[in-house]
Amino acid sequence: MKVTHIIERLDTGGAQSLLAQLLPAISARDTVDVTVMVYQSCGSAIEESLRQTPGVRFVNLDLKQTRTLSPVFRMVSEVREADVVHAHLFPALYHVALASWIAGTPAVYTEHNVTNRRRRHKALRLPERMIYGMYAGVTSISNAGVESLRSWLGEGGENVSLIPNGIDVSQFAIERPHPSQWPVIFGRSGRAIVMVSRFSAAKDQSTLVRAVPHIEDKEAFVVLVGDGETRGEVERLASELGVSDRVVFTGNRSDVPRLLAAAEIGVLSTHWEGMSMSVIEMMASGLPIVATDVAGMREMLDGVGRLVPEGDEQALAGVLNELLTGGCREDAGRIAVSRQRAGRYDIAAVAEAYVRLYKELV
Repeated sequence: MKVTHIIERLDTGGAQSLLAQLLPAISARDTVDVTVMVYQSCGSAIEESLRQTPGVRFVNLDLKQTRTLSPVFRMVSEVREADVVHAHLFPALYHVALASWIAGTPAVYTEHNVTNRRRRHKALRLPERMIYGMYAGVTSISNAGVESLRSWLGEGGENVSLIPNGIDVSQFAIERPHPSQWPVIFGRSGRAIVMVSRFSAAKDQSTLVRAVPHIEDKEAFVVLVGDGETRGEVERLASELGVSDRVVFTGNRSDVPRLLAAAEIGVLSTHWEGMSMSVIEMMASGLPIVATDVAGMREMLDGVGRLVPEGDEQALAGVLNELLTGGCREDAGRIAVSRQRAGRYDIAAVAEAYVRLYKELV
């Protein structure tokens, strides 16, 4: 069976991180040939990893214009050769729907967020119903995402199903590095509060930075892992608040399991979320977790994490202070429960669910 995954870019983000682990897991099966197609090559670590993965074929369309109809016609020949084509994120959502219709190839779309900016415009509901209706299968990574998409699409949302995000859980079940290694890992000593996430409109690193002046333990500092369009804005905020010495911007890192193992607390501050890959990684690492109280997080962290109101730096700092003084980082019982919960999202089970869906469509 030939399966082609299509995404605009393999830079950073939850969808890209999922593909980095999902495609090798699928290609390891003798019954599936995997292709990943991008609009533009970006040379990221995820892209290079997939280029080097045995059994994964990489196709770069090398498009200069991605918000036109030209990608549809550039990808049709590849789509026609596939048994199933699988789209991720916008604008692939629109282009793959049209290309699969032209080619006569069944298509799958994965919704990676609970909501998006397009849903603010009621005029887009009808065309989106038509686009989503062109997919033989639509999945979402969380129950909240399934419910939200079904509500948006109305009767056209009947074919939306749940397949959660996944990670290779074993990569994160490692021992905590000795404190002597922390300066090497983070660039400074102290107790690290880590957030791993792309800098984008959906994420809210700014609230975490605004919480820093209210964190009472002066040995504690914030580590923001990732990159993206809002990073400069967050860096300026840290400077304006006079906390630049307590906020470390690492950029993209390839050693996230080691970072999380050495951290004191994991945070996801966000405006909206589907099912956060970074939160699954934090659970697998056994970290205490604090996240914004939005739909996707309520579902994931029930019983294994703490939730705070969106944009409330005082509430966030209050929970961080409580955790920093409570010593729960080394609570063996909590760590065991957190890692057990992460086991629900092991990438092998997620790959099996997608392959089962592909077989049904073929």
